[in-house]
Parts: sequence; structure tokens; C-alpha cells
Amino acid sequence: MYSKSDLARDISQIWSIYTNSYEYFNCLKQLKNYKKSEYTDPRFMSFVIYTSWYVLIIELCKVYQNDNKSQHFNVYGL
Repeated sequence: MYSKSDLARDISQIWSIYTNSYEYFNCLKQLKNYKKSEYTDPRFMSFVIYTSWYVLIIELCKVYQNDNKSQHFNVYGL
């Protein structure tokens, strides 16, 4: 049986995933406006941007992927 404490814990985890995703998105916005200098390594910046987008998409899929019943923190399944 699904109790109130289980529901509160799951909502807390979903909120944590959402806020982490929001932080990744804001970091990506900041990187977009980042002023390049002669010391900036474009390979590193590309890696960081790619990795941030990758993690952001995975985190959001955990919460919003509707057709996957195996995701525990799926908002639609909740």
C-alpha cells in the first residue's frame, strides 16, 4: 500500500530532480553568454556543454517520460 510518507518522499525526490535540472539549464544559459578568451579551451567547453545537456535530458526523462512504467519518479505514473 502506498502511504502518505511514501508519497511525500517521492514528491520530494521529483522536486529534487526538477530543481537539479533547472540548475543545469541555468548553467547552460550562462555558458552560452560566456566570454571566450585566449585561455579558454574550446574542447573543454564543448565537453561541459554536451555533458550538461545529456544529464539535463536524462533527469527530465525520469520525471516526464509517460510511456515508461519502469521509471519510479514518473509524474504521470504518480
